[in-house]
Amino acid sequence: RLAALGHRRIAFVNGGRLYNYAGLRAQGYRAGLAAAGLAPAPELVCGEALTPEQGAQATRALLSLPRPPTAIVFAVDMAALGAWQVAEELGLGIGRELSVIAYDGVPEGALARPPLTSFDVDMRRAGERLAHLLIRQIRGEEPETLRETERARLREGGSDAPPALTSEELAQRLRAMRARDNVT
Repeated sequence: RLAALGHRRIAFVNGGRLYNYAGLRAQGYRAGLAAAGLAPAPELVCGEALTPEQGAQATRALLSLPRPPTAIVFAVDMAALGAWQVAEELGLGIGRELSVIAYDGVPEGALARPPLTSFDVDMRRAGERLAHLLIRQIRGEEPETLRETERARLREGGSDAPPALTSEELAQRLRAMRARDNVT
């Protein structure tokens, strides 16, 4: 989606490595880049952000790069919400100078301004499937054979849009803002 909007520097902030979804979401990020013909850039990948504070820290690090991303994909909605704080501090508009997409569909994302664009899963259906898998495991099936994935659906919120600036223009703007802030 972000590449189709015109983004070429797309970062990924993963959740906790201990969670099964972390590997799957990282794999999805890499597959999305490949499908768009974009080469992965290791400096655009951060991990271990589960909270807004950790998401803000990752956003600051990414935006301090010489060629910052114009879009960030967060593996966890709550971490993504930290990007709003950093954008405000830097005078950037989410959905304008910085696009953000995440995964989970938490209600807090709808309260952000603009609302967070997020992939979500039908939790009721996921719970039902999990119960069926648990019953199958109790009946003796091996846990390794009981893995299922559910296709997520996109809930558009306004936090993603075509890039207003290139990565180079964004870097120049951020440098100018930091220089101005250091003078005052």
